[in-house]
Amino acid sequence: MIAGGFNPLRVSGRLQIIEGYAEEVKRLISLSSLGVGESRENLDFFTKHIIVDIFLRHPFADHKRQEAVVRQSSLDWTIVRPPHLIDGPRTGEYQHGFATHFRKIKSKISRADVADFMLHQLSSDTYIRRIHSNSTWTRCRGQVTTANSCLISVGLRSQTTFGSA
Repeated sequence: MIAGGFNPLRVSGRLQIIEGYAEEVKRLISLSSLGVGESRENLDFFTKHIIVDIFLRHPFADHKRQEAVVRQSSLDWTIVRPPHLIDGPRTGEYQHGFATHFRKIKSKISRADVADFMLHQLSSDTYIRRIHSNSTWTRCRGQVTTANSCLISVGLRSQTTFGSA
């Protein structure tokens, strides 16, 4: 950690992955957070101005820099921006790809649901070189809605970057 509380862990980690595997890996799925970049508009007032601006400003700055590093890479990348991660089972009921003005976002999602979305991206070209936010929702069951469509999922305990050759 350097002065002022900023820890460039995400940035340095992504740089090492991108530079170290550039010849071997074509696909990169990178975990960020809802509230970074244009998705900040999806946050409610309390989360945006109290939680993020006061308590999480340094981690969010690192997320923002990490996203810039990923975007500048030549890899086929996808950045995933979930809200607050919680322990819990895979529900298969969550939304993704919603617009920044969409306000019906749940404030938490299970790591299992995020992991499945990320794992599905390894074999899909739907979201290559795009950023997607995820949020829990109910009554998905594969229906397409104004918030986009649903996926099913598996478990992730910590921030992980997946890649495939």
